Amino acid sequence: METPTGEKPRSRLRSVASIATTIILLAAVAYIIWQLVGQWHSLSRHRWTLRPAPALLSLPLAAAWFLCRAWLWRLILARFGHPLAYGRAFRTFMLAELSRYLPGTVWHVLGRSYYANRQGVPAAVTLTAMILELALVALTAIAFLPLRAIGGGRVFQDLAIWAIAAVLVLLVFAHPRVIVPIVNVGLRRLKKQTIPARLRYRDIAEMLGLCALMWVCICAAFVLLVWSIGPMEWGRAVAIAASFPAAWFAGLVSIASPGGLGVREGALAALLSGLLPAGMPVVVALASRLWLTVVELVCAAVAWCLRE
Repeated sequence: METPTGEKPRSRLRSVASIATTIILLAAVAYIIWQLVGQWHSLSRHRWTLRPAPALLSLPLAAAWFLCRAWLWRLILARFGHPLAYGRAFRTFMLAELSRYLPGTVWHVLGRSYYANRQGVPAAVTLTAMILELALVALTAIAFLPLRAIGGGRVFQDLAIWAIAAVLVLLVFAHPRVIVPIVNVGLRRLKKQTIPARLRYRDIAEMLGLCALMWVCICAAFVLLVWSIGPMEWGRAVAIAASFPAAWFAGLVSIASPGGLGVREGALAALLSGLLPAGMPVVVALASRLWLTVVELVCAAVAWCLRE
């Protein structure tokens, strides 16, 4: 039987993409190992000052990241005509999130589709909602990148300028005539249901506001985690906080890496270099993975106990 025209190029493209993402993953892991080996002398001589109080305080803030993500998921489904009680939306979101740690993005999609279908949400709607959700979270993460340059004695003034600029930019991109067609291009390529044009400006603005709150919570939690591990200059706290969304985005675009594993840590260690004492960036990057995974597992356990 003949292969349809265009099937071979698509197959080659998938192969190239798979090889490229695998190379990125291996490079990230190699970078972490190289940093650990190269800075082992500094690590062994460093006097670590572990502080339990900020570490404990960071946990509820990190949990707020998942609570807000579940609320965003619920908000999107409601706008698509499938309203859910928050408890059900939280259960669906958290249990499906665990499938991110399996190789390949298909398991994450299948996991979310399975749990959403149990709540009466069609698979086509689930995929469309997932793409819009990731687009909004990623867009807000990118808006935090300029904060990496903030430091010194004008922190509050620079923060005010950034906040005004970020709000203006996000409000432009929040318009349905801007973000909806962009997301629909990807959905059409996947031959899936597109986002309805009736999505209102107020709806997306509300979603972006929730995304901003979510990022503020996780960034504040990350700074507390860093402070709990070792010395940190508070003048660089904003730049340190902004490193986490940047690393998260790097892990997001690395499709071959389950949950951004390895890639996010490598990017985070690189971004924190120069902001923290020698040897500390790699330790913080690895600790952040363990820290966030523990919080995620606790949230998933709570979700499992909720009635469907």
